[in-house]
Amino acid sequence: MKINQKIYLILIGIVVLLIAGIVLFSLFYSPSEGLVQEATVSVAAQSKVKIPSLISEEESISCDIIQDGLRDIGKLVTEEYYFTEVADYSNKKTLFDISLPFTESKYMISYDGVISAGVDFTKISVEKDDEQKKILISLPESEIISTEIEPESFRLYSEKEGLWNPISVEDYNTSLTELTNNAEQKALDRGLLQKADANAQAVITNFVQSLVGAEGYTIEFVSM
Repeated sequence: MKINQKIYLILIGIVVLLIAGIVLFSLFYSPSEGLVQEATVSVAAQSKVKIPSLISEEESISCDIIQDGLRDIGKLVTEEYYFTEVADYSNKKTLFDISLPFTESKYMISYDGVISAGVDFTKISVEKDDEQKKILISLPESEIISTEIEPESFRLYSEKEGLWNPISVEDYNTSLTELTNNAEQKALDRGLLQKADANAQAVITNFVQSLVGAEGYTIEFVSM
């Protein structure tokens, strides 16, 4: 009988331990499963939500941005013409429109210089056609901005003064003015302004194409 009682007590202990194990399992592991399930639902729900992009769709460039950017450049030299001018100068004293003998003064001079031509970007105006994807730029014509003579290049090759007709500083200045005008005319004849126009258009095209939002637009130039 004592042995049967011991076996009985052992069985009862085993049953109690099993019941306690089930209770403990339900207490400690059920909430965890619930949390895991809840977290899974939360992620699934989040995956269905459309998250707005931090980078909005880029709008097309505005006329004001292009125009202000170009006008800030001011007058821009887009072409230069280097020259060397040589000229003879002579002058005689006259009396009643008759040249007096031995009064001729003459000399030969030369000098180097550069003529700069460009566009006044402050006068540029811009229009935009979004339907045809065009940017229309009204561009003023190029003009001569400056003519500079290199003082160190001035050369006097020969000089002869006539009687009562000395060569003066005013004579030299007059010659320089005439030579400068001749150089500018030669530059114009050789297409100085046309080249300046083409270079200005290239500068503007590169500037506009570098702006964000100008992609896909063609650039057209309109004479003012």
